[in-house]
Amino acid sequence: MTQDRIELQYVTGGDEFLQALQGHKAPDFTLKQRVLVGIAVLAGLFLFAWQFDWVIEMHLLVLGVLAGAFLVLVYWKWSHQRLVKHVVSIAMRCSANQGPLTVTFTDAGIAVSSEVGSSETSWLAVDGLVPARSCTLINLGTTFMPIPDEALPVGMSREAFIAHLEKWKSAP
Repeated sequence: MTQDRIELQYVTGGDEFLQALQGHKAPDFTLKQRVLVGIAVLAGLFLFAWQFDWVIEMHLLVLGVLAGAFLVLVYWKWSHQRLVKHVVSIAMRCSANQGPLTVTFTDAGIAVSSEVGSSETSWLAVDGLVPARSCTLINLGTTFMPIPDEALPVGMSREAFIAHLEKWKSAP
């Protein structure tokens, strides 16, 4: 590493791929929003049942809807975990095929090379730098490029690494 370039060599692992997948997070609903949606759903069910003079007990209707919603959430969680596991296994297979990465950061951008190819990216394509659990995620639009903390040069902290990249990114 010099002041005008940082060169890293590493193999990306499953944990970094998982963190990159988790980089895009939809905004969470607040508790107030969840309560309001719940009240609106229950009010809609009540009005629907009342409109058609259903003789079904309202508490049974509510219980049925809540049980159905719970089953949908359990299925969604299971299928989501299965999909993430599958995507990470594909990424790991691709990582094994490409071998170690050499990533070079300069004031011009990011250059990545491996046994199977190379690419260069301008800082204009970088939307942000996101600290994650054990790596720094470089946000490249719809994807994240994970840079493991263990790949950083000896003596360079993650904070110093991000600060250096931010300086290059913000330079005219």
